[in-house]
Amino acid sequence: MYLVHAQLRSHDATAPPDALAQMLSCCAQDARLEHVTVHDEDEGRVVVGLFLTAADLDHAELAARRTCRRALTDHRELAGFTLDRCGAAMEPGYWDRLLDESAPGRIVPLQNPSKGHPFQPF
Repeated sequence: MYLVHAQLRSHDATAPPDALAQMLSCCAQDARLEHVTVHDEDEGRVVVGLFLTAADLDHAELAARRTCRRALTDHRELAGFTLDRCGAAMEPGYWDRLLDESAPGRIVPLQNPSKGHPFQPF
């Protein structure tokens, strides 16, 4: 399952409709959308989290974009909104923490190929 964030923006700072999650859900069609969360930001901006089951991240992001565009087109309550961005959010520093041997809670030990370890993460 993939979490894709979409940011919608109102041209006149209008708050999103209360039924935004349901509007997106009914526009998912073949997107394999599992769950939708809505988080108000500021001045007419809202971030929508779309949890999708997909073959890979590219397909999940494409399905999320299509779902959002369809909702913006099909629901007149969203007429003043645009899709600013849509994509999976990457946690800053995640991969660096995995490689840091001194980091607490390390989940991937570094392998040293010269010591005969079969797996090499780099």
